[in-house]
Amino acid sequence: MRRLPPFDISASRHDGDVTITVSGEIDLATSPALRASLETHRRRGTSVVLDLSGVSYMDSSGLNVLIAAIRESEGSALRVRANASEMVVSLLEVTGTHDYVPWA
Repeated sequence: MRRLPPFDISASRHDGDVTITVSGEIDLATSPALRASLETHRRRGTSVVLDLSGVSYMDSSGLNVLIAAIRESEGSALRVRANASEMVVSLLEVTGTHDYVPWA
């Protein structure tokens, strides 16, 4: 039986920015937690850095959360850390959304 990596999301504050760090799999079951965390900080007007370097898998629901957060935050402070995992970078390249992401 395949053992899935645990999903974890945490937020920490550094120099006025909030870093949301995600690890494990972002899929239909876990993407609502990511959406809620991003929305909370977006409503507060907080500058957010999304660290996806620990993400081992992301499906279309995770991609949808990411793109929706960027769209909702255009002109604001949402940024995505450039050290996203190779898996996430590949997904963004395959879907043609890599250049849409505002890399920090």
